[in-house]
Amino acid sequence: MKKRFIGLYFKLISRKYHASNHTVVKYYMKKNSRNDSLVIVFSAFSRPGIPATYNYMATTKDIEAVRLFILDDFGHNKQGGYYLFHEGSNNPEKAVAELITKTSVQKNYRQIICVGTSKGGYAAMYFGLKLGADAIISGAPQYFLGKYLTDIPEKKETFEGMVGKSGIYSVSYLDGILRNKIYEKKGSQTDFYLHFSTKEHTYNEHIADLIKDLKQQDYRLVLDKQEYVKHQEVAHYFPPFLRESLQKLTKE
Repeated sequence: MKKRFIGLYFKLISRKYHASNHTVVKYYMKKNSRNDSLVIVFSAFSRPGIPATYNYMATTKDIEAVRLFILDDFGHNKQGGYYLFHEGSNNPEKAVAELITKTSVQKNYRQIICVGTSKGGYAAMYFGLKLGADAIISGAPQYFLGKYLTDIPEKKETFEGMVGKSGIYSVSYLDGILRNKIYEKKGSQTDFYLHFSTKEHTYNEHIADLIKDLKQQDYRLVLDKQEYVKHQEVAHYFPPFLRESLQKLTKE
């Protein structure tokens, strides 16, 4: 019953963007009287059996900015493809970038801020760098996408739902997607607000190297270091950091 309700709710509020490559991207936009800031929110994986959802709608409701929530219903069972892939095609990446670009040029936004945790945190960093966002607020993100999607057999369906079964995208290629973007955009004016825990597995497997690379490439960093143990706890510890960071950025 809950699954059906969630799916119906997001279906009712969503709009559809039909990209030039014939990919459909679902999104929800909440306008604000103060519209000189655009906050773009990318979603983490939903729980097993739950349709792809929008994240942090309630957390950001009092932020004085236009908010764009983008749904990631690509990949296996429409559970998510990191906004990049669907069954071997990178059309989602192109379509999402097109949606963001068209949205951002409709208004003369003073700043663009990309937000997300875990999968959404990865997407926030990737698209934020790709499209020149002013700030990225990312919580407990993955960094090496290939290793993450192939470290246990249970992720095989998610992996193949993204990149297909042909082997066209190697693990090393996927691992380099975000890293290459960080090096490519060296010297950009994008600020990173990074939330993480040193005691959950994502830190040693991904975030320590991410921080090292960001520092080496001279990005401005604000670090929110926590000590929770389970990756899922990011949903509890990230919102206060998100609110505080957004309030600071939108009032500057």
